[in-house]
Amino acid sequence: MVETEKIKKFVSFTDGAESVALLCHVNPDSDTLGSALSLRLALKKLGFRADVYCEDNPPPRLSFLPTIDAVNECADDKFKKYDLVIAVDCNDPERFGTAGKYFKHASRTLSADHHKTNRNFADYSICDPLAGATAEIIFKIVCELSAKAGYDLIDNEIATLLFSALVGDTGAFSFDNTTDETLDVAGKLLHYGVDSHDIIYKMIKSQPANRYKLKARAMCNTRFFDGNEIAVMTFFKKDFTETETSTAFTDGIINELIDVDSVKIAFAVSEVGEKYYKASIRTKAPYDAASVATVFGGGGHSRAAGCRISGFYEDVVDKLLKAARDELNA
Repeated sequence: MVETEKIKKFVSFTDGAESVALLCHVNPDSDTLGSALSLRLALKKLGFRADVYCEDNPPPRLSFLPTIDAVNECADDKFKKYDLVIAVDCNDPERFGTAGKYFKHASRTLSADHHKTNRNFADYSICDPLAGATAEIIFKIVCELSAKAGYDLIDNEIATLLFSALVGDTGAFSFDNTTDETLDVAGKLLHYGVDSHDIIYKMIKSQPANRYKLKARAMCNTRFFDGNEIAVMTFFKKDFTETETSTAFTDGIINELIDVDSVKIAFAVSEVGEKYYKASIRTKAPYDAASVATVFGGGGHSRAAGCRISGFYEDVVDKLLKAARDELNA
């Protein structure tokens, strides 16, 4: 839990600022997008210029999020220097990608995050590894902004964005990172008319036919190792081409692999370039996905993490297997 004084200090950095850029991490998920967009709306109500940037476009399954079109809508604007830049749900400035240019040129920088691998790279950072999602921290920040303004900034759009962020990072409150505070924040957001059933359906269950076809191919490309304790599913370039999808459609598919009873560590490997792969990692307790990811310069949470690896495909798999075995035997 983040102390109230830290939230107040974080908010104090907005004093005197007129323009704010909110930066999401590459391969954006509901937490980085929902947190950034909700804080954007709150700041705009207070008269700030507030813009959201991300190197990658939001995944199709999150197209229902309120104000999602605001992501990168000012990317071609000549306005490049901001009084304040806030990194949202990002543990490392390398994960900004091209959006990092705004961070480098900012007068002041802040970071709100819940990754235990956070590098504390901003002028002032709030990081709570025990939070189910960064959205829990953003909720408190918006509440403090509301207290300073003298009226409640949260409305249905902001609440929907924050609730969606919680749903995404907690697997609809089914992962073990869900705490009593997570549920308390979710309950408070429901008071703003959030349609929880619709959000959970769209984020967890609903999928287009081509994503279903991509998932079927990945399952056919799944291999099990070490008595079925380690599993690797693969998305090759041809899979994306032939199903008319992209890496954005892979989000969440790996959760079905870690749900296999015997699997303790699961990898979803996506071919994203010539001898270049993105790996998503899921683990069951007590094994640490973030520890596996950091071997390759990645990061994340105890049960969900990610990294990128260069090399021939079979070499990449061998490296992942070694890291997984080291974690299992630690």
